[in-house]
Amino acid sequence: MLSRVGSLAVGAVALAVLGCAPAAEDEEETGALGRGTAACREWQDALCDWAADQCAGMSRSACDRQAQAVACSSDAEARACTVILREASCDEPETECGVLAMADRDPAVQACEEYAEVVCAAEERCGTSVASSCTGPLIGQLRCADAYGVTLDYEACLYRLETLGCTDAFPSICDTVVLVEE
Repeated sequence: MLSRVGSLAVGAVALAVLGCAPAAEDEEETGALGRGTAACREWQDALCDWAADQCAGMSRSACDRQAQAVACSSDAEARACTVILREASCDEPETECGVLAMADRDPAVQACEEYAEVVCAAEERCGTSVASSCTGPLIGQLRCADAYGVTLDYEACLYRLETLGCTDAFPSICDTVVLVEE
């Protein structure tokens, strides 16, 4: 049965200390996955080259999942951090180039709020809630104000929620689609 309990578990911020569908139309040209611009995706790759491949601080897949969820606040900062990370040693964490430092939070906050609206609309469709009284409290429960990234599964999650039957289990693809700072 449709239930939103635990549906947007808070994403860990492992890369902050260490440092769906593809976003943006230029993804088709480069083949790179990730949110944001080409400069941002270069930073995402450099961050995971450093944190996962060079320093072995986490698995590459976990790093990519988190880094690719972040849209960068500035292309200039993304380019500068790409250079810093390509030259960094593992001895000192590059926190100024981590996900929390680089994130443009506005798109993630908006996505979290949209997620809450879609969950509540599904609950209303199934008669378990009224969307107008569900959305505000769910946004607070999910801590949307603390969102910093949206995984590449986000769009597929929304589609699944919009087409979910009332007796269907909550889609596992929706677990941790919005990353929230702890």
